[in-house]
Amino acid sequence: MKIKQQIRHECTLSKEQKGDILRSPYSSPIRKLSFWYQSFRTVNKSEESIPYFRSQCAFLKEKKRHLLTEEYKSILHPFSQIIRKKRVIMFFMWLTSFAMDPYLGTFYAKIYLHPDRGILPFDFIQGIMACLYLIDVISRFYTGYFIEMTGVVVLEPKKIYNHYLKIYFFFDFCGVVHMFFMLVLRRYLSLRAQVLIYPMVSIRVVRLITLLYNFNVVLREFRCREVARKIYTTVLFSILLIHWSTCLLALVPVIREIHNHWSKESWLTPLYLYRQNILVAEETNVTRALEFQIFYGTFVDYLHHVQLVISHFFGAGVGEYQTHDALERMLFFILTAGLMYWTTVLAHILQIFGTLYISESKFEELAMEVKHFMLRNRFPKRLRKRIRRYYTLKSHRKFSSETIILNTLSEHLRMEVLLYSCQIPIDDVQIYPDLDELTLDRILHRKIALCPH
Repeated sequence: MKIKQQIRHECTLSKEQKGDILRSPYSSPIRKLSFWYQSFRTVNKSEESIPYFRSQCAFLKEKKRHLLTEEYKSILHPFSQIIRKKRVIMFFMWLTSFAMDPYLGTFYAKIYLHPDRGILPFDFIQGIMACLYLIDVISRFYTGYFIEMTGVVVLEPKKIYNHYLKIYFFFDFCGVVHMFFMLVLRRYLSLRAQVLIYPMVSIRVVRLITLLYNFNVVLREFRCREVARKIYTTVLFSILLIHWSTCLLALVPVIREIHNHWSKESWLTPLYLYRQNILVAEETNVTRALEFQIFYGTFVDYLHHVQLVISHFFGAGVGEYQTHDALERMLFFILTAGLMYWTTVLAHILQIFGTLYISESKFEELAMEVKHFMLRNRFPKRLRKRIRRYYTLKSHRKFSSETIILNTLSEHLRMEVLLYSCQIPIDDVQIYPDLDELTLDRILHRKIALCPH
């Protein structure tokens, strides 16, 4: 009687490891789609996440912590692909809002906020953006966050809720409600009420730091260097400050024109084209032709205000305007803000150039020490010339300490550097290829003084 030998596998894995994230080519299409979604929402190796997860083992450990924990099933990892793509989309949305909302509430206010106007292209843009902002608010309740001080990724749902509610939820939610309120109920409000309510959308300005961070993410997608990213971020921030100052400067005459309260001491008066084109009665309907003419006139007036703000923002303006009106003394705020901002920008620029030319400055310092050494010891002119030429040809006018660099590397990287530096001697000597790496490393350390041991 033959007894069939049964092969039975006793699984020693824990329950958490049974649902591992291994992808099989024999999986069903639904299972493959699930694997794709899991890889899209978990931690991904990128330039942003590599400084915090420095090895493949660390990435795998973080993936298992995220995907195999039942509590984190609906949570998106802050270093995932989907969050990185969402940041790119949100950058263009916030940039559009920061550029369009101040303009519509000031220069184009008499047309855009008119109760009896028709449907404008801005309405479609505002409607789409309001829906996307609402989706962003909801998704942030299911997105983990990273604590940069401690290097900890928080994925617990309760901590995520409390963190978002304490910081940005109020500002994001008020911005979304304001957009839907202006789209739905604008016909039931007077022009004066809308001009006062619409600037409240500027509460979204607290997201400026997030806008600049997302802009940095976009530049990383295009493989920009760190110095270039800093320069582009500074330029974008400067443009936004000038744009907001321009719209703030134009808000005063708009409010006074609507309320028919002109000051005799005012110098912030609209241009003649601005007065002729947007002085439309509230009872009349606005035609398409008039809308285009008004838009062109307000854009010309916008350029006039930009020129005025830029001259004062850069501190290049001349005080030809005098006013005793407290409301119009905001020009002093523009001058002060511009002075403080450009002082900070100058400090950042000096820091960038200081890091760029640090090797050249070290070489100049070394060359000066060598010069004093040769003069003190009274070297002949020919010898001094040869020594200076030697240092110039050796370091190419850029000094870097190989000893310090090698000492900061790990043992394995230091060994790879030594092997690469001595690759030609190793290939020429027949005995070296037969030696193991440890013995070869000891020989290199004894024969070549690249690293002190």
